[in-house]
Amino acid sequence: MSGSGILYLEQLVAVESPHMEPRLAHMTQEPRKVNNLTLIDGKTFMATNVAGDIVPPGASDVGFFHEDTRFLSHLEFRLDGQRSVVLSSSTEKTFVSQIELTTGNITLRDSFDLPENTVHIRREQLLASDILFDRYAFENFNRCPVKFTVEISYNADFVDVFQVRGVVRANHGQYYHPVIEPDWLIFSYRGRDDVLRQTVVRMNPAPLEISAGTARWDLRLEPMGTTALQITVTPLVEHKVSRATLYNFDEQLKKRRAAFQEFDSASTSFSSSNSVFDNLLRSAMGDFHALRIPVGNEHVIAAGIPGSPRSSGGIRSSLPTRLFP
Repeated sequence: MSGSGILYLEQLVAVESPHMEPRLAHMTQEPRKVNNLTLIDGKTFMATNVAGDIVPPGASDVGFFHEDTRFLSHLEFRLDGQRSVVLSSSTEKTFVSQIELTTGNITLRDSFDLPENTVHIRREQLLASDILFDRYAFENFNRCPVKFTVEISYNADFVDVFQVRGVVRANHGQYYHPVIEPDWLIFSYRGRDDVLRQTVVRMNPAPLEISAGTARWDLRLEPMGTTALQITVTPLVEHKVSRATLYNFDEQLKKRRAAFQEFDSASTSFSSSNSVFDNLLRSAMGDFHALRIPVGNEHVIAAGIPGSPRSSGGIRSSLPTRLFP
């Protein structure tokens, strides 16, 4: 490990690019919804569908981005091979999402027909200090034990925001075969700027297996029983110090709420006779807080800081909010 946090440098094995250009891969894609969930922390941000997934893989309106590069282009949760049913989803102050999920009618491995709405999944996604937390809590409302398989798929194409928007690159950098450990999955890419970037996926508890970018857990829940999984995704950039140090969901959420409260109390407040206008202003203040970047004891807005040269050849950064129309 280097001082910048880069992992397993001596174990990286070069491979041909496994990714199509986003513009070519998604010339025709499934109809998109406009109510994606978006989390922002300075120059790190994520957009998912209402279930918290990044699908279809490599689509132009979803992904986990850090410093103008997409560090996660696929994130998909399945229970016994099926997509879950979204009951509700909401985002708090642009930094944490809470998604309530359940199962449809599926047949489990022991031929037991699982009635819909009898297994509840609460999915919480938090973006703090460059770390994406993806936490799952399962609860069984059946009168008998249930066994099921949880699969979560990952991939990282490391394309820049301009490629995501449809700018085709004639050349790309060097991709590497993912490094797989019992509870880690690491994607690596060396850009044309000769900077190594990595996406580090940590899993707790460790999955039963990790194969082709998909981690699998076999879970058993007693009647009214509960269990939980927590995944963290960390973007690493060679020669840059990562803010990722505290891998505790509750502590990070507490810190982000406290920081927002401090920012909100020190900000100018507005009120008018129009509640819609007032809500718009409050939402805008939340966006400004999300775009702040800590520099020493000061904070600046991300839009005011030029980005580092990109892997495509030195293009400077744009506002995260400009990525998606």
